[in-house]
Amino acid sequence: MMWPTDYAGPNAGVTTYDKAPLALRALGGVVGDSAVHVAFAAYATEWRLKHPTPYDFFFSMNHSLKRNLDWFWYEWFFTNSTVDQAISSVTTRNGNAVVVVRDKGDMVVPVILRVDYTDGSSGSTTRSADVWFSGARSVTISIPFHGKTVKSITLDPEDRFLDLDRADNAWSAGH
Repeated sequence: MMWPTDYAGPNAGVTTYDKAPLALRALGGVVGDSAVHVAFAAYATEWRLKHPTPYDFFFSMNHSLKRNLDWFWYEWFFTNSTVDQAISSVTTRNGNAVVVVRDKGDMVVPVILRVDYTDGSSGSTTRSADVWFSGARSVTISIPFHGKTVKSITLDPEDRFLDLDRADNAWSAGH
């Protein structure tokens, strides 16, 4: 997105019009939708009738969210990197589901897992994007059963991060 549109090629329209709202939806998955709304409103108020640059937007959002999200802005606005996480394996150990999530892509995003139980209830587990900052390509997450039986586990259940291959984002018991 940070390149002049003249150099964007055949995907200029997607880059120009679609990527920013998709990035803000993804940001909601990182910091929460309500926090993004509040930070965006603060940015709009602060920069009303002025001529902000993209950097002013990034700095304003970082300030409002009280987090350094430079990694996020870089990934979404300065690269054409893609997200591709996968559930590599699910095993049982000491009353926990042990889930190994592999990062096959080149864009850093949080790990969000939804666990559905056979009694109809569900729960979620999140690991922040910084689990990948060291260069790790997989992360192991232990999820307590709480006396329930796991029916399925879904990675990025709200499809916030536009995973390249969603076929490996779900695991079901017995399969």
